[in-house]
Order: sequence, then C-alpha cells, then structure tokens
Amino acid sequence: MSTPAIPQPRDLANKPLVEAVFEVRWALRNQGPLTDDPGFQLFQGRYYDRVRERYPYAKALPAAGVPEAMTGHTVRQQFRASEDGWPVTQIGPGILTVNETVEYSWDSFEPLVRDAVKALFDAYPEKIAKLRPTQVVLRYINVICDPWDLPKTPLLQFLRDKLHISIDLERLLFDSDSHADSPHGLNLNLTYQLESPDCLAGANFAVGESNGKRALIFEITVQTSPERAPQSVDAIGKWTKEAHEVVDKWFFALIRGDLLSNFENRNEL
Repeated sequence: MSTPAIPQPRDLANKPLVEAVFEVRWALRNQGPLTDDPGFQLFQGRYYDRVRERYPYAKALPAAGVPEAMTGHTVRQQFRASEDGWPVTQIGPGILTVNETVEYSWDSFEPLVRDAVKALFDAYPEKIAKLRPTQVVLRYINVICDPWDLPKTPLLQFLRDKLHISIDLERLLFDSDSHADSPHGLNLNLTYQLESPDCLAGANFAVGESNGKRALIFEITVQTSPERAPQSVDAIGKWTKEAHEVVDKWFFALIRGDLLSNFENRNEL
C-alpha cells in the first residue's frame, strides 16, 4: 500500500484555527521561591515605544495587580491593534507573545513575530541584565464543533476516519463497539523529539466547548528545549520558519480527506 501524500499547505476558507501563538521566554533570576526580571520595569516602556504604531491600545492584565516577583513567565501587559481587536502582543517578566485569531495567515503573522522579536532585543536593557532566551514556542489551537454529532459517528471513530488517529481501549470492557468508541471525555497529548528543526513537537486532542457547543479541540505545538533555544533575532526567525513548516506538515497530514474538503468549502462541521 502506498504512503498517502500530505496535501500542500494553503489558506482555507473555513479554517478551524481559533488562535495562533508565538512565545519567547528568557532567563529569570531566582530569589528563593520567587523570580526576578531585573530589566522588566525599564523594558516594558521601551517595548511599547517600539510597537505602539502597530499596537496603540495598551491594557494591564490581571497579573499586573500581583507582585512582579510572583508572576515570572506570566504576561502582565497587553498591546492591541485596536481596542478590542487582534492581533495582540503581550509581555511579562521573562515572556513575550504575539497572538492572532481568525484573520491569521502565515504571510501576515510571520512579520509580526519578526518585528516583535526585534523590538524585544532592541528594548531590553542589557546594561541591567543580559537577555538570554530559554524557550521559543509556536502553537496553533483549532476547534471542530460537535464532530461526533454532525457526521453521526462516535468520537473515537471520528478520530480514526477524519483525523487518522487510532485510539482504543480494550473492547471486552464494553457492551458494544459504539459504546467503546464514545468516551465522555478525552485529553490526549503526544510529544516527539525532532531533529530538524531541533525541537519538541506535540499534538493535543481534548473534548471541550466552543460558543456553547461541545467541541473537539486540537493543538499543535512546536517548542525548543531550554538548553538549545536560539539566541538572536535572526536565529529565532529561522527557527520559527522551520517550526511553522512542521506545523503545516502535521496539520495537513491530520486533516487530509473529508475534513480538508470541508475546511476549503465553507461547510460547517
């Protein structure tokens, strides 16, 4: 039997993506059980100066009301393209993110990431503390509403037939195959070490809720290991492009067939 071909990546008219997230973390200084980002206070104003033309709306997040030493790697400030609009970029001690939702395309998202990383390196006060990235993450969160009701198939059968994922629990435990294929809950996480790019790549599948409807939520995440995080603007940009190629490969391999046709043709699942 021939190996199925992975479809070529392309924009989808009815894509299931609800959020794309880029994240970079850098080293903090430990102070007992707490952490300290010595450059953060100066950095946050300097960063906003560099991104305010694109993200003029600044918003303090709930973590901003908590002592900074208790919010390591937690976003505290958010900068938005419009008052309630997207994209956004967020910062906190030791962390920066860029987030986009339904308007996402890689051609528009990649420049946002590149510019945010450049602003980070330009704005961080290295005379106070050296900026040392420890992790870079690219994450895509997708949602399919009521996948087992509308195609009239049990959940695990849907995963086998539509997402090419086989999960099984001993059939002797159940009265029927339909019962065995219909778990009430699901939370499956798989992570793999890849060599090119040097990263951990993972897929997570869970039963959740979207707009008041039961949904299948699946995430694809590619991230560096702390000891091998890229250390410059150019190196982070190169790694992010390669990580995006991994995401595209995994996503289109998983949805090939009926799901891809639905996502291309604006049919709702």
